[in-house]
This record gives sequence, structure tokens and C-alpha cells, in this order.
Amino acid sequence: MGREILVAELDLSAKPEEYNLRAYFQLFLGNKMLGLTFADWRDHIASKTEISSVSGRRKVEGTTTALYTRAYQMMHEMADEKQTAVHYQFMTINRKMIKWALDPERGSSIFRWDDVLRGEVFIGKIKILPKTNASQGAGH
Repeated sequence: MGREILVAELDLSAKPEEYNLRAYFQLFLGNKMLGLTFADWRDHIASKTEISSVSGRRKVEGTTTALYTRAYQMMHEMADEKQTAVHYQFMTINRKMIKWALDPERGSSIFRWDDVLRGEVFIGKIKILPKTNASQGAGH
């Protein structure tokens, strides 16, 4: 893409242990910031994201897709590094983000959802397996 995504990892040492947070990253591009959280959960790593606009920064076309693409790559890296599945859940009530998530050239092409729940809240789910376990079950 030719655009550099700035990734900042936050220090989790001050977080209470009961959250079981493994890592939290902030990805910046143009006027958007995407937060990516990884947390230990039973037999897998749970992952979630939140995206927001950053005032005072220039809007760049395709920023949302670029940030989520990088987040997806990081989910794969976490699964491979820890040799355990990463379960990602995308939730939104924003109509533009629902449209983005279902678009076969944007959100749906990145995540290839395993499960989609539609109601007041849109939820897309995907399970990412580590490379060495990819032949043992579903995964992307």
C-alpha cells in the first residue's frame, strides 16, 4: 500500500491481573486509530478491536481496511507465536461499519467470517489457528 501504519504497544504492567490481558496495541494511519486487544481465555486467545477517528489528522482513503488488514496479520502472528487459536469477534451497531464488514472487497475479504449474527448489534466471528495446526481444523 505504500503507507506506513504506526503501531504502539502499551505497557500492560499496570493492569489488574484479573483481566488476563496478553497485549494491547494501537495502530495509527491517517485520521484513524485502531485498538487491538489480546486476552487469555480458557483454551484460546480472545481478540477484539475498536476503531476511532483522531482529530487534527489528515483523512486518508482506505484507512479502515488498511488498519484491519494489519490487525488481522497481527492476529495470525499471535496465533503462530503462542501456538494457540485466536478467536476474534467484531461487534458494531454502526451502519457504515456493518456495510464495511460485509463488503466482499473490504471487511469480508479480510476476515472471511466463520459466523455472522445480525440483530441490533452486528457480530462477526472468526477463529484463527496457528500455522502448524492449520491442517487439523478450520482456520484462515
